Amino acid sequence: MTSHASSLVLADVAGPSRTAVAHAAGEAGFTVATADNAAMALALLDRNVVDLLVVDVAHTAFDGITLLGEVARRRDRVRVVITGQAEGRLLDAAERFARRSGIDVVGVLRKPVAAQDLAALLGLVGPSTRNVRYADLERAIRQGEIEAHFQPKFLHTPGGLRLMGAEALARWRHPRLGLLAPAMFFDDLEAGGLESALTERMLEDVATHAARWRDRGHALQFAVNFTPDVVGDPSWPERIDRCLEAHNLPSSALALEITEGGMMHHALRSIEVLTRLRVRGIDLMLDDFGTGYSSLMRLHVLPFNEVKIDRAFIAEMLERDSARTIVAATIDLAHKLGLTACAEGVESQEAVETLCAMGCDYLQGYHLGPPVDARTFDAILECQEPPCRAATVS
Repeated sequence: MTSHASSLVLADVAGPSRTAVAHAAGEAGFTVATADNAAMALALLDRNVVDLLVVDVAHTAFDGITLLGEVARRRDRVRVVITGQAEGRLLDAAERFARRSGIDVVGVLRKPVAAQDLAALLGLVGPSTRNVRYADLERAIRQGEIEAHFQPKFLHTPGGLRLMGAEALARWRHPRLGLLAPAMFFDDLEAGGLESALTERMLEDVATHAARWRDRGHALQFAVNFTPDVVGDPSWPERIDRCLEAHNLPSSALALEITEGGMMHHALRSIEVLTRLRVRGIDLMLDDFGTGYSSLMRLHVLPFNEVKIDRAFIAEMLERDSARTIVAATIDLAHKLGLTACAEGVESQEAVETLCAMGCDYLQGYHLGPPVDARTFDAILECQEPPCRAATVS
């Protein structure tokens, strides 16, 4: 296996199914290696740049769950397909475990694997970026290769859904690998201490476009993601002040999304910085609500004014009563605390209707609109109407 071709490790017991998957992957252009057990799979990950790991989680002779746990513990940046000849609930549980452990799960395939389903998943996997260097990232930030893409966010009103802004998501236009999402480079960014530099770049990019759109009559709000380490830096309120002033933007044009994880490592500084930002009129959103260990404590001690319900609950609420109850209770809790609630990962019309019936304030997801570059967002704004099938839901 080399670091230049797309590569795949097939962690499964020998048999017809493994042979068929290996053949299909080879036909799709992958270099394939097989592993009879977890130790062999981990050794292959250590020795090679691997793009995709296909793991059987249901075979008694191969402990795929343990392998996934080790991949998560080691923070291996490899994408994963979960497979197995088992009931749906077992595969669903394995997928939830992997995703909530931080693994990038491409999809789930039940055995016997359908050729078209496997081909579709293989088509989603691009070359590995495990060899990205600090110098590449630093240059990319400095030269503007990393840019803001905008995922529309909609307000639920009695008359339907209304476009009210967008979440700004980082995308790297890599000169060799194409358009990369943060999952493909964030670990390297974090290891290189470049989080603050990326945040500043994103803030400037967002402010530039927001000012241009505001001049054209679109007074929208744009959310920028802040990591816990960035939130712990007391210089940010003044830096944001300077950015807004330079672009003649009001504080209402900007919102900050902060993930739960790690915030309590900088608890006092986070309280100070977030309070100073709220005093300035900047909205603060608690992202991925419900996935951390102290969600309620954060709402209690930090000055958030919106909770974003984690997409894991939204994805399961139509099929699992427990997830639906959690979503409804979170919306109710937010309202009782004087906060707004936003649902992330809205992927169907049925989800839109269910969330609107629950009284969810804001909705965001691929069903309503994927993240797009600034030029495409220009076209969305020119349409004047939300570019989605849910525009008339009441």
